[in-house]
Order: sequence, then structure tokens, then C-alpha cells
Amino acid sequence: MPAPGCFLLDPEVEEHSLDDLVSETMKIIKDQCTEPNNPWAVTGGTGHLSTSYAQLGTVAALLNLGAVDDAWRFLNEILKYAESTSLKYMLPEKVVLKSRREDYEKARREHEKRAPWLYTSVSEKLPGWPCNPGNLVHMSYFLFIVDLMCGISHSRDKITIKPRIPSSWNYFSVKNYFTRYGPVSYEYKKEQNTIHLTLRKPYVLAEVITGSLKGVSRALINNKKICFETLEFKGKTYIKLKVPEKIKIAEIVLILD
Repeated sequence: MPAPGCFLLDPEVEEHSLDDLVSETMKIIKDQCTEPNNPWAVTGGTGHLSTSYAQLGTVAALLNLGAVDDAWRFLNEILKYAESTSLKYMLPEKVVLKSRREDYEKARREHEKRAPWLYTSVSEKLPGWPCNPGNLVHMSYFLFIVDLMCGISHSRDKITIKPRIPSSWNYFSVKNYFTRYGPVSYEYKKEQNTIHLTLRKPYVLAEVITGSLKGVSRALINNKKICFETLEFKGKTYIKLKVPEKIKIAEIVLILD
């Protein structure tokens, strides 16, 4: 299961010695540990509790490694089933795999009497993947993945904004993400040859990393041309620029080659 590696690659841990190990693990999972008819579903079989953890751990690891499009494909295998259930959370003392339909229905009725606020009136469509993806441990994985996609982290002297979103997305926004320095918000828009990123932050230095990109000819902050760095990671190109501490609202424009 790739979960331990994915958590140790949390940007705020600042641990890079495991990058190669996790990268090799992802290669093995993609080559040898997925379903024969679905390259985006980790092998394990319906009804095995550990499978969904491995699936979510794979998503987190791929996000950290910059393989965002592949991460989204693995994530989508869970999301399409998570949306099919009206069960938000089943109490931990009696978690029942939803492939055992009779046991699941019995437990659901018991728990709905005890905690009706945990349920909705939407009808069930599918038994779930491969069990209810809403227990507290699963939720922590989902939250970690969302956190990685938002890409906001902080260290002693700065904050870092590194959105990890699929290449096909043209719009993404984050509002009031709390950091030790105060809330951070940004709005990302991608047009044909331009990327706009509006950043609202506290009075602290910010590093903005975008990519992967084929190339950038110019970068502007509040209509002023600025210098930027080109970074190479796992065969992909990223652009890093700095927003000074004194700038609270930064209109960043990247002109693509």
C-alpha cells in the first residue's frame, strides 16, 4: 500500500529522500497492481477494505510526484462511486462492507435510528466502492488529497502556492485557506496563451509555482515585468516566481511560448 510514502511526501514535511522510492512504487502499481480491464483501479477486488486506501494513497503520491493527470484518473475511480451513496458516514464500531448487501442494509437501519443527521434521503444507486468511502480514515485521505490539489503550504518565512490540477482544467479557485500567517486565496485561469493567477495573501513572502508548462516568455505581477526561475522535476518544466511580502494582492500573468 503506498499510503506511508504519500504522507511522508507532504510538502510541509520537506522530505525529499523518498521521492525516488515512491516514484518506483508508482511504476510498479501502474504496471502490475491494477485491474486487467481498468488501468486506473488498484487491484484488490470488491469487498476488500484496504483497496480504497491504496487507491487514495496512489492519488496522493502521484500528486506529490507531479503526475497530476494520472492522479485525477485514479481519483475519479473513487469519486464516481462515492457520489452514488446516500450514506455519509457509518459509525466505526460496526462498519460493514457494502458488498454484503443484507448486512449493510441492517446496519444502515440501526445507525439511521441512532444518528439520522448522518443520512440523506437520496436513494442508493450502487453498493459503493468497494465499501463506504465515508468513514473518518477515508475522509482524512480525501482531505489530504484536496489539500495537495490546493497546493498551499507554509514554512518559517514564506508561503508556497503550487496548484496541482489536471492539465485540462481552465479554472480553479481557493478561498480563505488558513495558514499560520493568515488566510490565503487565489483564482487560477488558463487561456490559450496566458495564465492568470490572482493571489490574495497576508504580508508574507510567497513563492508561486505553476506547471507543468512547455515554456514561458514573460511574467508580470501587477503589470510589472518580473524575473522567474525555470524548474525541472521528473522530466517536467515548472515556473517559480516570488511575490514580495509587501504585496497583499498580486495579479500574476504568465505569457506562454
